This record gives sequence, structure tokens and C-alpha cells, in this order.
Amino acid sequence: MIVVLDSNAVIGLSKGAVFELLPQLFSQVLVAPATYEEVVTNGQGRAGVAELAAAAGAWVAVKDPSLQSRSEFGAVQNQRDREVLALAYETQPDFLVTGDEEMIRFATARGLRVMSLLELLQAAKRMGIISALRPVLDAMLAQGFGIPQADFEQALREAGESGAAP
Repeated sequence: MIVVLDSNAVIGLSKGAVFELLPQLFSQVLVAPATYEEVVTNGQGRAGVAELAAAAGAWVAVKDPSLQSRSEFGAVQNQRDREVLALAYETQPDFLVTGDEEMIRFATARGLRVMSLLELLQAAKRMGIISALRPVLDAMLAQGFGIPQADFEQALREAGESGAAP
């Protein structure tokens, strides 16, 4: 399976200390150059820098979408989002992992399948790649990654874990 990640996904997985588990879920992990730049170049000292820098060229491919693919998303105001959407449109991955509502709207309008970060983590638990969801979500929250309370609780319920956020 192929996945395209946006910056939010890279940062969230890094804050949860599970970024390195992606090769167990996907045969190919792609990021746009804008994602790499936002996380690694502009994010010095923040979560995701070391993880993405180490994985790029090894098991993460940084792939630049064509100008033609970018033109498909000219209505998207944010250049980084436009590049991520263009990469997903061009490569037709199994999933685009994002939590950005505008990106989700544009992606689904073009027939792309979107997966939230919480859905990805739930899949990792179902596959036995992580043993429990709560420690990952707690680590993300402790590192300042925003997860709405209702989404946190629903993800735990769906994963067979219960309880409110700490």
C-alpha cells in the first residue's frame, strides 16, 4: 500500500513516537518537497525533524509533483497543501493522511481516499503493530499535538480502550 503524508501527519506520528512504524503499514511512503521543507528545514528543534530527515531516501520518498498535477489544485490557497494534494493526485496512493479539512474536501472531490491520523493509528493497533492506542495518544498530547477530546475518546472506544483524556 502507498501513502502520502502531510506535515501534520509526520509531526503527529513523531510526537507519538510511532513514525518509524510506517514501513510496517505501507510499502511506499511519500512526502512532497514542501512537506519535507516545512518539517525538516523550517522545523529545526521540533518533532519530526530527525525522523523525516533519517527516513528520507531510505524508506520515505520525497517526490515532486508535476506542474500539471499542481494546476489541478489551483484553487487551494496554501502552496504546501497544493503540493501535497498534487502529489496524491498524481500518484493515486491508497491513502492521503491529513487532518486538514480543506485538504480533505479537495482530495475527496477528486476521488482520493483520505485517512485521519487517528484512523491510521487504529489500523496499526488492529494489525498488532502497536499494542495500545492510549500511550501513543497520550504521548502526542504531552508533546502539544492537538486532538479534540471527542475524537480522542471515540478513537479509544473504537480501539477497545476506554476513558477520557488525561
